[in-house]
Amino acid sequence: MPLYHLKYKDEARTVKREVMAVIVHTFLKRVQAYTEETIDRKWEELNKGEKADEEAVLKYSDWVRYHKFNKIALEEIEDGTLDSWFETLLR
Repeated sequence: MPLYHLKYKDEARTVKREVMAVIVHTFLKRVQAYTEETIDRKWEELNKGEKADEEAVLKYSDWVRYHKFNKIALEEIEDGTLDSWFETLLR
């Protein structure tokens, strides 16, 4: 059974917004590391063949875009741009 379940939403609301920000940031840092590993792996796969098929190139490109988007989210948590999100995150 996955950890995520809506029955915990009320309990999650009791977490201070500063703590929520740290939790989300920590999670996104792990996501960032995962995307970097995936991008490296997909790049190696693309370079193994004589030619890359369109689907493989698109998947690689999707991962690169996701990595860039996630980086922006991390930066915006760090610089306070998303602070207001944590006030209403679980409402």
